[in-house]
Amino acid sequence: MSFARQITLIIFLTVVGALAMRAVLTVHEMRGYLATQLQSHARDAARSLGLSISLHLASGDDLFAESIVDSMFDSGDYESIQILAADGTVSIDRARAPRSLDAPQWFIDWVPITAPQASAELTAGWTQVGSVLVRSHPGYAYEQLWRSAAHSVQSALIFSIVVLVLLSGVLRVLLRPLQQIEEQALAVANREFPRIEKLPSTREFRRVAQAMNLMTDRVESFIEEHIEQARRVQSEAYQDPVTGLRNRRALSLDVEQLVRESKQHGMGALMLINVRGLDAINRSHGYESGNAFMAALARVLSVNAGAESVTLGRWGGAIFAIVLPQTSAELLSERAQLLVEKLSVVVHEGEVAGSVSIGAVISTGADDANLLITKCEAALHNAESSSVVSKGVQGRWHLWQTGETAHADEIRDEAHWQRQLKRVISERDVVLESQPVMDMRDGRELHQEVLARFRDEDGSLISAGQFIPVAARLGLSTSLDVVIIEKVLEVLTTRFNSKQRLAVNLSGSAVQDVDFVRWLARRLASEPRARRERLYLEVAEHVVTQHRGAFRAFADAMAPLGVALGVDHCGAADVSLAGLRGLPVAYAKLYGALVHGVHEDRERQTMLRSLVSIGHGMGLLLIAEFVENEAEYEAVREIGFDGSQGFHLGRPQALE
Repeated sequence: MSFARQITLIIFLTVVGALAMRAVLTVHEMRGYLATQLQSHARDAARSLGLSISLHLASGDDLFAESIVDSMFDSGDYESIQILAADGTVSIDRARAPRSLDAPQWFIDWVPITAPQASAELTAGWTQVGSVLVRSHPGYAYEQLWRSAAHSVQSALIFSIVVLVLLSGVLRVLLRPLQQIEEQALAVANREFPRIEKLPSTREFRRVAQAMNLMTDRVESFIEEHIEQARRVQSEAYQDPVTGLRNRRALSLDVEQLVRESKQHGMGALMLINVRGLDAINRSHGYESGNAFMAALARVLSVNAGAESVTLGRWGGAIFAIVLPQTSAELLSERAQLLVEKLSVVVHEGEVAGSVSIGAVISTGADDANLLITKCEAALHNAESSSVVSKGVQGRWHLWQTGETAHADEIRDEAHWQRQLKRVISERDVVLESQPVMDMRDGRELHQEVLARFRDEDGSLISAGQFIPVAARLGLSTSLDVVIIEKVLEVLTTRFNSKQRLAVNLSGSAVQDVDFVRWLARRLASEPRARRERLYLEVAEHVVTQHRGAFRAFADAMAPLGVALGVDHCGAADVSLAGLRGLPVAYAKLYGALVHGVHEDRERQTMLRSLVSIGHGMGLLLIAEFVENEAEYEAVREIGFDGSQGFHLGRPQALE
């Protein structure tokens, strides 16, 4: 119950109690008054009757005396009238039969009124000839008392209702600043930092509002300082100062992560891009022009690098690298040809003789990072040695082929994937595996991340990483997500006695699809809340940051359903977590490249401590991905991560 309602209830009950007490006192005071009136009524009647019939009784005219008694008894509200002779015998007796009263019995029992009795002597001269006894009837008093009490209660009830309405309105106005303070506190808890601009006029509320504003400013400043520190460390360690892209050190981590992800999720690719002409610009126009030339190349690459999940950086000199975690040979070919075309335009505009060469290699997880880089460098050399010239600009790309590295059966045509994907969607032929995410504090399981596979025509399992890029290109990602969600809900239904939680990765297209979000909200609303609360939905960081409005709408739709949201691959581009501020996210999984080998890198440990501090300040659980050995596990635990995931803690297992 709200504070305003509690105060209203207390005051209302106090008013009602006071009015009830006053009504009780009024009833008892009026009962005393009416009892006195009845006593006076009986006494006056006895005296009057005594004077009227004394002489008639003395003369023996009993009939006339009796008529006088009847006349008085019929006209007055008396319970009984008795005429007694001198010897005490009753000569005339009139008594009224009991009658129904206009008052409830419980009221009569609660407020008893004793019928008063009065007497008078009957005399003739100095001789007493008898006496008269008169008892008043209390019915009239009860009826008067009941009407008075009912009127008092009715008036008290109306007054109480009026007081309640007025009090509610007054309290709503007076406590409005308290509601603003509450909203501000909840906003801070949700990683937003609004200020109360219009301070309350009430002194106590004004002080609380000022204290809340001060606290909000300091919390925001604290988080901003940590974000800036993390960005500074990231910039110094992993950012190229000329282009603003990732440097070779960061790209090496990305390549290592590519190899690890390729083992689990299917094919990825590495591209090296060499743009010749930088030396000529430096000699002819100076290093500032050379830096401007490199920045122009970086802008073109950023726009045309490909999917949102790719990472781009400067490998050294005029050589750039692109890491594509999930791709296919067809998509890789299209992207390389586009980059040759776009970069050639920049070289041509630089008015120097130059060339654009691209070497690429498919990663299936079979090669380590160093071997993958070596093969890609060889592919780049082959591209340079066979470049063609067009309008003064050379340009060509080369993919390391079967005889050099990759197997031909790993490069599938798009028609094959399209047939397979449509079959999987229509038949719901998805195989679910899961990998545990463990709590760093007590070793319990936080949840299981669901990994999707499907069976190829030969019966072999194909990982999601191999078909997701093609699904995105063909517009089938959302349909695949529907199939996976349905399969996961079936698992949760069969495990109704289990407390296990399952996390499902959603594609960026699904989060941006209004129809999908509506379907998902309706579908989850049909499930019991206890089951919905065991489902986590994860979205990649680049989807959250680049499509913030769509993710906010998606989160708002999921909030009433009790479904927790997580963000995957955090820190791939920005380790500050600034893109998650103000969003209802429960946990964030750190990009695996930053975790691998962290026990041997003190600079990275310092950066990750700042990251964890920022995340905790934002109310997030921080989970380290791709923890593959005991040394990495101990390092991330010492840094302060809340959870971890990787082969060291458990390999993917069949979920169904």
